[in-house]
Amino acid sequence: MIAGAPIPEGDLSAARMAQALASLNRPAEQALSGAHSVAYRYGSDVLGSAHVLMGLLADPGHLVTATLDERDSGSLAVMQLYENSYGARTRATPRIIHLPYSIHARAIVINAAGHARQQATPARRAHLWWATTGATGSIAARLLTELGQLEFLRTQLLPAISAPASPATPR
Repeated sequence: MIAGAPIPEGDLSAARMAQALASLNRPAEQALSGAHSVAYRYGSDVLGSAHVLMGLLADPGHLVTATLDERDSGSLAVMQLYENSYGARTRATPRIIHLPYSIHARAIVINAAGHARQQATPARRAHLWWATTGATGSIAARLLTELGQLEFLRTQLLPAISAPASPATPR
């Protein structure tokens, strides 16, 4: 496991994680499902923040993903940087096993759910993006920083999710 620092604070218990996962809307669930697929492809022992980031980037129709693609910092750039910086390699045959969430990935999901709860909405992809940009010390934050996108996302994304999404906008 590649660990980042600092370690997230707060209650990151299994019970809080289960509550956070239960609060996700369908597109957010799909993002985490994509994160699992990425972790399996890399043969990881845990689902980490970089996997969550790549799961979020898997939806080309999402505003954040489309914007990062336009800035040449989309899924391909993140994947290449992850492989080059951390030595990650895909496996010919992915192994499908239960993957525990790393402490940073757990913090991302729990913080996204908490932020959504404050807005009285289900946790959406936008909440996962918000929590990912706030995951100080995580590999995801490092990758976004190395691509020069972390501050851009913080300043562009946070205002976009300050109000609850309408029922017609499930992202």
